[in-house]
Amino acid sequence: MAGVKWKGLYAGRRGAGTVLRNLTGALVASQQVLRHTTLATTDQHYALPSREMADRGLKMLEAAWQKAES
Repeated sequence: MAGVKWKGLYAGRRGAGTVLRNLTGALVASQQVLRHTTLATTDQHYALPSREMADRGLKMLEAAWQKAES
């Protein structure tokens, strides 16, 4: 594939950790699939923050705020 930079399997592993956390909403899912002993390792190095999760969280916060006001 022309123009696609090779990142290697390590980048894919980190990406998989992030995708699993985003799909399930649970960091534990990433920890178990990646076979980390501690949740801290997964949290610090593999399940990276994403803009989609931030947007989803803000929408949930807005909905809760509107519900509380009514």
